[in-house]
Order: sequence, then C-alpha cells, then structure tokens
Amino acid sequence: MATETPIERAEWGLRRQWAGDFGSAAPVLAALEAHGNEVASAWVDTLHLSHWLAQPKGAPPTSVTSLRRFAGSSPAARRGAGFACLDLALYHFMTLDLDALRELDVLHGELARGLDGDTKVCRDTVTLYRRALEGEVAEFDTTADDVAKRAATMDLVPPLLAANAMRAYAALVAGNLTAARAIARRASRMSRTEALPQYEYLANTILASVRRRTGNPHLATRILMALAKLAPATWQPWLAWELAWSGNVQAATSTLESLEPARTETPRATSTRWFLAAIESARSGSDGAWQQAE
Repeated sequence: MATETPIERAEWGLRRQWAGDFGSAAPVLAALEAHGNEVASAWVDTLHLSHWLAQPKGAPPTSVTSLRRFAGSSPAARRGAGFACLDLALYHFMTLDLDALRELDVLHGELARGLDGDTKVCRDTVTLYRRALEGEVAEFDTTADDVAKRAATMDLVPPLLAANAMRAYAALVAGNLTAARAIARRASRMSRTEALPQYEYLANTILASVRRRTGNPHLATRILMALAKLAPATWQPWLAWELAWSGNVQAATSTLESLEPARTETPRATSTRWFLAAIESARSGSDGAWQQAE
C-alpha cells in the first residue's frame, strides 16, 4: 500500500472493502479507531457500515442519527461521512425504506455543503436512489448519465454502478420496458466486470425484476435463486419479494423464514410478508394468513 496520510489509507481501505477484501482493510480501521479525532471517526463509521453490509448482524452500525453529528464538522470529516451516506442509501433502497432515504438525502445535503468532487458525486447518487424509489423519474436518464460520467472520471466505481442500476430501475418504474431491459443488461455486465459484490447484487436484482416484467419469470427466478445463495441477509427480503412475484412462492417463503429478526422488520420484509399472506389467503379462501401476517 503506497498511501501515506490517514485519509488516503482510509480511502484505500474503503475501496478494498467495496471489493469484498476486509482482511486488508482491518489494519486501516484499527489505526483510524486509535486516532479518535472527528475525521477518523467519520471514516470509522464509513468502514464499519461498509463491512456490515457484507456481513450484517443486528441493526446497521451507522445511521442517519449517528451521522448527523458530523453536520457541523470540518470539510474533511463531512467528506468521510458522505461515503457512509452512499452505502446507507443503498441499504435503505434495498429495504424499501423511503422515509429513511428522504431523511438521508436531506442530511447528505448538509454534509456536502461547500464540497465538490467525489462528495458531490456521492451526494447526487444518494438523490438518485431517493428519486428512483419515490418514482420521481422525469429527466432521470440525463441526471443519472451525468453522475455516471463524473464518477467515471474520478474512478469512483460505486456511484457509477449505482447510477446505471438506478437508470434501469427508473425506466422500469416509468413503464419503458424496452429501455429498462437494455439498461439493466448493461448495468449487470458492468457490475460483473467491476466485481464489487453489493453492486452486483443491486444490478442483478433489478435485472431479475426487469426479466419478470418483460414476461420471462423463469429467467428472473434463475437469477434470483443464484443471488439468494450469495447475497447477505440484508438482500434476502427483496429477493423473496421478487421470487414471489415471479411465481416461486415456496422459495420466497423459505427465504423470508430463514431471516434473523432484525431483517424481518424492514419495510421490504413487511411488504413481502403481506404479499405472501395475500397469496396464501387467495389459495385457501381463508383470512388466516392475513391474521398471521399481522
């Protein structure tokens, strides 16, 4: 590792964690924890969250509430906390937590004030997540393309992959299935090339949704079953949701039932549980499944 300053080491460690290499990043995290200043603390929060996304236990270690303490901090600390916002936005998107994503979008605006460069790219990526989930897709392509181009010039891969995945999702929301299919396939290929696990899960879950919506539920199921074997527990409720809509109710139910309690209380998990209950009630002609879902 040819980096020198603590911030450079933190950035290197985060990039390693994005790639799934937590062993190499561990000494970086330990050194930051020993520093104890506000800049180091911001990066500690960011690295802890990145690690948690891949190996989740309990609730996320970093939240909008915990990140708010950096709103009045130095530009360097706010920049570090901004990278945590990027990962937290991905988590709130996958768990269908629009309220939390709105709150995060506002907070990131405060953290990013007066900052440009990679902080602005991350800030705009968080807004893309929020807009996509909210269904605010007017002129989405133009904005997402701009974010992707700026991210590419900085070699900042997560916003680049996220912007392309959100373009596919927004096209799906808008009902433009032809565009959604083309963009989703391209996003999937790009995520596979870059080999950042969380963004591979994102791109391919969206691709599965596109496959289902374009009349190929068997292709969707094939993608989802492969993802279910690889993706951590944070992704499983969304995979269960897509499996249910693709017609594989048994796999969806098994996926949901295998989750630890912390994963079953997200909006996505709750929606999936209710959807499965509706299917069971329709099949049995009884409201018992509805009562159990409550």
